Amino acid sequence: MSAPAALAGSDALELRLEGPPRLGLGATRLTIMALAALFAGFQLWVTLESPLSAITLRSVHAAFLVALGALVFTAAGSPREGRAGPFDVLLVLLAMGCGVYFWLHADGFSQRVGWPLPADIVVGCVFIALVFETARRATGNALPLICFVVLLWGGFGQHLPSPLNHRGYDTEQLVAQLVLGTEGLFGTAAAVSATYIFLFVLFSAFMGQSGILTLFHDIALRLVGHLRSGPAQACIVSSALTGTVSGSGIANVVSSGQVTIPLMRRYGFSPNFAAAVEAASSMGGQIMPPVMGAVAFVMADMLDKPYAEIALAAMLPALLYFAGISWIAYLEARRLGLGTARREPVRIAGRWFLLLPIAVIMALLFLGYTPVYAAMGALLFTMVMILTEAPAARLAGHRSMPLRLGFMGLALAAVLAAGTGPLLWLVAGLALANLATCQGRGVLRRCWHSLFNGTVGAVAVGLTCVLVGVIDGVLGLTGVTLELTGWIMAGGAGLLWLSLVLLAFTCIVLGLGLPTLPAYIICASIAVPPLLALGVAPFQTHMFVFYFSVLAQLTPPVALAAVAAMPFAGPTASALAIGWIATALGLSGFLVPFVFVYSPELLLGSGTVLETAAALLRVVLAVGLSGLAFVGFLHGKLAWSQRGLLALAALLLVFTRPEASLAGLTLGAGVILFHQMAHRRRLRAA
Repeated sequence: MSAPAALAGSDALELRLEGPPRLGLGATRLTIMALAALFAGFQLWVTLESPLSAITLRSVHAAFLVALGALVFTAAGSPREGRAGPFDVLLVLLAMGCGVYFWLHADGFSQRVGWPLPADIVVGCVFIALVFETARRATGNALPLICFVVLLWGGFGQHLPSPLNHRGYDTEQLVAQLVLGTEGLFGTAAAVSATYIFLFVLFSAFMGQSGILTLFHDIALRLVGHLRSGPAQACIVSSALTGTVSGSGIANVVSSGQVTIPLMRRYGFSPNFAAAVEAASSMGGQIMPPVMGAVAFVMADMLDKPYAEIALAAMLPALLYFAGISWIAYLEARRLGLGTARREPVRIAGRWFLLLPIAVIMALLFLGYTPVYAAMGALLFTMVMILTEAPAARLAGHRSMPLRLGFMGLALAAVLAAGTGPLLWLVAGLALANLATCQGRGVLRRCWHSLFNGTVGAVAVGLTCVLVGVIDGVLGLTGVTLELTGWIMAGGAGLLWLSLVLLAFTCIVLGLGLPTLPAYIICASIAVPPLLALGVAPFQTHMFVFYFSVLAQLTPPVALAAVAAMPFAGPTASALAIGWIATALGLSGFLVPFVFVYSPELLLGSGTVLETAAALLRVVLAVGLSGLAFVGFLHGKLAWSQRGLLALAALLLVFTRPEASLAGLTLGAGVILFHQMAHRRRLRAA
């Protein structure tokens, strides 16, 4: 599968991993497979047994990431197709050496943070360099460059003019901060990578092998594919469903865009608009619970909140985001005079059971189990679902479904009653049963592909989590966060709405060219303290930052999602035009964060049912009016003055003050009523 040349190595890798493993040649391929198997075994072992201290787990996990990253990605930042060179082998050996050192000595790091051994400094310097190089290969140059500038500032800030200067820190202090504790490379983000993220990525890989992504696409076509703007609506619904199990927006653009974008073009949408719908809806998959692009795990750890609470709170804003895109696509179809689409023949019967793993993981989360337990239980349940295919077919033929459902019921009972231990034995028994038949051995190969793809797919996001620890560590060492808070509050003049606008702009600028996770972590360290100082609750501040970190990938001039979608839109498409249209399609995503800052009841964390309904109604009206303002069409063409008034009405509805909301509602209703009356006069005249 081809991918746009502008994609980072991590996104190109995800596309490569959609098929059987094809990384490296000869001994390099075997080494990658062996390292991936060892890494997966290590992660599953520590998940089931929890035998290691936090610092040991995080540091060894990071060493595995670096070793695999050096082999999986070439120096040019693309997935490896040939053999590894001498420099790559050197990186792997150094990473393995650092991993052994961490295994043996990490438990003693906390006792000598202020007095590191010479060996600690040497190993720390080597490992920091390894993290920078492998992260550059996996994510591109933007994030390593930002982290390198921050690191230089930490070492030489005493030579800068005020207000950029600080007292300065030597190499020993910086290395001790970044490597010998849990505030640098092995901080919160690395902890989340070593626990939640790895298991959820592995779960997503097994779900992909089960065929659920195809089912999502077919469900979307069955539900909305035949309606007006049907192909666009199917793309939006499919992206929302895919977002429940996959957190990669860019890879989703490329993998599904090659089907959905030509389909929308044939229906009658312009190439740029079709690509923008795919880009906006695919990026929205990152805000759709429960996975949410792995950011939800970091957020849960930062806020010390149950993961299920974050997933539940994110549900309404995510649905509003997709509803906004859907509304604009519908209005555009009306403006173009497009009718209903042809109903595609889609067969869904007999595949509903593929949705069971999602139901299991969400049930475990909302029953109060930890995300690690929920991910492990759902992973093993999915393996049972896959591994029962061949034995059940051999025993019951075409009536095998009741037998498979029985095994899955047994697996669910084991998860709820006896933990993952008995379920592990059930998986092992089913694996042995599959060895007996040719079909079963094919199923085992699919399971190996899932294990390999999930493990290798976790490398890029894991390296990102480790590298952003440089920013956390240096900012924590210098204490500059307090100064940034003062600057932003001074720029906002103490006004919440102005500070929110400044912070939204800051998040978008900092997120240009960065994946969502590092953009969120960087922005959270800068933007959260000012909002807390203005009285906004921590949960609302983190959700605000999260939304704009996602939207940064839609906005020009970088617009990574638009770059990914452009090759499938035809020769007349423009990445810049796609980016601007996708930004407008995501208008609801820009409005909703402001609303839940002023109305936290939208996050289902506070307020009565009536207050939540009132906030939801305000957002729906704001989204509807902003869509009309963008498309400029209702019953006919809207004048520019009417579009401007509708946009103003949408902005007024964001605020909680009754007079502002009433003014917005009155203004919007007046413009729509005037437009309808003019439309009726035209009809009578005709």
